Amino acid sequence: MKSIDEMPAGQELNELIGKEVMGWHIEPLPEEYQISGSWIDGSGCHVRNHAPENPLADWGASQLILCAWDVVEEVISRYHVSLRLVGPEYADGWTTAQGWHATFIESNYTFTDVGEGSRADTPALAICRAAYKFVVLNDKGSKAEVLR
Repeated sequence: MKSIDEMPAGQELNELIGKEVMGWHIEPLPEEYQISGSWIDGSGCHVRNHAPENPLADWGASQLILCAWDVVEEVISRYHVSLRLVGPEYADGWTTAQGWHATFIESNYTFTDVGEGSRADTPALAICRAAYKFVVLNDKGSKAEVLR
C-alpha cells in the first residue's frame, strides 16, 4: 500500500479518512436504492451517502473543501487542537510555495506543531493527509502505522 502522502484524492482515500479519522463504517443498501450505501457513525446514525459510482453525491473529503472541513471539525473537537493551513502564495521561510501545507497545532496560541503535517496540490487533500497522520499517530501511538 502507498504511504498516505502518495495517495491521490479520490474514493480510496475518502473511505480511509471516513473509517480511520471520522470513525464511520459503510452500511450497504439494497440494490433498488440509487446509492450503494451509507456512512454510519459510531452511534449507528446515517451521516452521508456512499456512492462511489457518483463522486458528486458521495462524501468527498479529499476532493471537496466543504467535506474536508468535516474532517477538521472532527479532529479539533476530539483532540482540542487547531489547524494551520498555508496556501502556495505564502512563503516566509516557514514553508515554501509547493502547494498547500496542513498541520495540526496546539490550541494555546503557541502554534506548536503536534502533527507531521502534509503537503498537497489542494487544501482538501492536504487536510485529509494531515488528519490521517495525526489521528493514527495519536490513536495507535506508532509512526509505522501512519504509512501502513
